Amino acid sequence: MRYEVSIYATNRSNCTKIIFPKPTFLSGDAPNQLATFDCLNATGKRLTSKSETVVARPFTVPYQQKIKNSEGKEVTTTTNIQAGFMLRNGETVSNSFIAIVPDGERPIMKVRIKDIPDL
Repeated sequence: MRYEVSIYATNRSNCTKIIFPKPTFLSGDAPNQLATFDCLNATGKRLTSKSETVVARPFTVPYQQKIKNSEGKEVTTTTNIQAGFMLRNGETVSNSFIAIVPDGERPIMKVRIKDIPDL
């Protein structure tokens, strides 16, 4: 049986969750990953998935710097720099994937949630 599985994560904490990426040498997880949904009885046949993740959206902050232009005058420029990832209060992020399970069965799901500390 072939299923299209829709997954989502909603922030219901009454505050915005901000994730600052911490680069690590051995980490296999994406820094903006919120949760991983595993289909325990998926076969993975025909290039289908056994799991999928939902991720937070990036957020940027403006950075102003003074530089000299071609005429030698100082000019202030503003550049947006990605500072991390954010999930606003009440915001929902979603994803979907195709899973094939044995005939007569429905997908059996397991979720692994990444802990996001309060700031």
